[in-house]
This record gives sequence, C-alpha cells and structure tokens, in this order.
Amino acid sequence: MKSIIMALPCLLITGIALAQNYHDSWVDPILICDQRPFEWKAFEKVEPFPVEEFDACLKPFESIAQVWIKVKVSNRAELGFEISPKNTQDDIDFIVFRSTNGVPSEAIRCMATGLQMDKTRMTQINCAGVTGLMQGEVDLMEDPGCSSQKSNFLKPISTGPGDEYLILITNYESIDGFILTWNGNAEFDPTYCISQADSGTQLFLSPNPASQWLNWKITTTHPINGVLRLFSHAGIVLEKIPVNLQPGANEERLALGPVPSGKYYLLLHQGDRLLGYSSFEIVK
Repeated sequence: MKSIIMALPCLLITGIALAQNYHDSWVDPILICDQRPFEWKAFEKVEPFPVEEFDACLKPFESIAQVWIKVKVSNRAELGFEISPKNTQDDIDFIVFRSTNGVPSEAIRCMATGLQMDKTRMTQINCAGVTGLMQGEVDLMEDPGCSSQKSNFLKPISTGPGDEYLILITNYESIDGFILTWNGNAEFDPTYCISQADSGTQLFLSPNPASQWLNWKITTTHPINGVLRLFSHAGIVLEKIPVNLQPGANEERLALGPVPSGKYYLLLHQGDRLLGYSSFEIVK
C-alpha cells in the first residue's frame, strides 16, 4: 500500500501501457498462457480500482498505476509468483481473485504491506521491493503498514484444473514497471495466450462493433503460414481459419453467423507463436 503515517491510529513476454485504461481493468486483462517471465515495461496513471467492493484488504487509496493479469490453470498444482519492480524501492501491492465468468468474484490473497512515512527505508527493507506468493509462507493477507513480522510474501494457491485467477498489480511509488516470474508447478491453459504482438505484423478489424460480418486486414513484412483463431471473451476458441499471407496487405471477410453479442478477440498464430491480435464487439 502507498506510504501511510502510522502516528495516526490505526525469454520475456513484454507489455507496455499504450493509453489510459489499457489493461487497467478486469474487463480487458492481459491473458497469460505459459510460464515464461512477464515484463511490464511501464504504466500509465489510471483511476483506482474500487477494491472495497470485493472485501479486499486494499482500501481506496489512489495507486499511481495498476494492471490486470489473468491465468487459467490446467492442472492440480501450487501457483506462486514473484513480482520484481524495475525500481527496487517501489511499493508493489497485489490482489489475487478467483474469477467466475471473467469477473473477480472472491479475493483470496491480498498484499498491502508498504512503507511508513515515519520510518526510514533502511528499517523497512522487508516491506518494499520484491513481493509475491512463495513456498513456506502461511499468510493469506498482509495489511497496510510495515513491521518486523511482515515478509512481503503470501502463501501459494492450491489450484485445480480449469481454475481461473485475476491478479491486480498496483504501484504506489511510480509508473515504473516490473518483471513477474512464476514458481510452483502450475501450468496455464494455452487458449488464454495473448502476448506482445510481432512488430512486423498488424491486424485491423472493421466494422467495430460488428453484426453479421467482420472484415479483417493483416499487413505483414514477410510470408506467413498461420491460423486465425476467434476467441470469446471467456477464452473459448470459436473458429480456426488457416491463412497463407503474403508480404503487404491481406484482406478477407469472416461470417459471424450465430455468434452472439459480446466481446471477442481475433488472434493470428504461426505455430505456437502469437503474431498479432485485436479485439472487437458483436452487437445484434
């Protein structure tokens, strides 16, 4: 949690915030599909998430920045991670929610430990910097403030096949990013894979919102033998379309037929590699 005055009672996946409200909401989180370290380069300042609605330990203090990450676990395992801020002195906090139909339904881990303004940083080295879920820890929550009893780490999560989690990560010190590394033996569902797109490939969709038809246009600098996959917002693959793309602009039309209203993603893969993606809405 941000600084408080206790005298009062009481192979990298990379991303960058391109505009305000980009990935700062559970409605449009970053979707992770494998155990590679994830690098978030920098934040944009955003409106604080009203975490009190979910009975979490974080109160409505205004964080400098935040980002949401979503994973779906495919095995019975232990889910753990470490968040290492780019600025080693930054106060990073997080909440892990169970996800029900893409909505954060229950806060099961909450890290709010942070620096106190009435103490020196040297006496609070355990309350900032690297944080996460670590084997051997027993706490499910650390509330705001700093003490010698706090470690800045919480207990890993015992998972089951199909379990979904939303992770809210906040920075109370700066807009500098972090590196997220996974520990434990949890494996992630690959259908949730959305990572930084290939810089030589761009995917454009129109109209947006769409109804019966969706026009897609892919520009690329090199030939691609790949597959377009249509995902629902819940991460379900609705259609797979083989494509043979040539350098330059490639255009086609996709019939939406019985696909109901909602938010969707169109992803371009070459083998296991994601080359581009875009989101759109269907309104009928």
